[in-house]
Amino acid sequence: MKNLFASIKENVVRRRSEAERISRADTRKAIAELRGLSDAQLRDIGIDRGSIIHSVKYGKPTDYAA
Repeated sequence: MKNLFASIKENVVRRRSEAERISRADTRKAIAELRGLSDAQLRDIGIDRGSIIHSVKYGKPTDYAA
């Protein structure tokens, strides 16, 4: 029974690691694509060059009007 749980735990850890690696690769690809856009194109989608990484990781910054 102990070996079964150890095996399950190893599989879960391995799959999480694979998912994180894929996610990091997707993040790097999205950042590279956005960096390849012109400032005008970035402005059209509502981000500036300085917020590319933040936008990819956390979503586009939103201005809250008072």
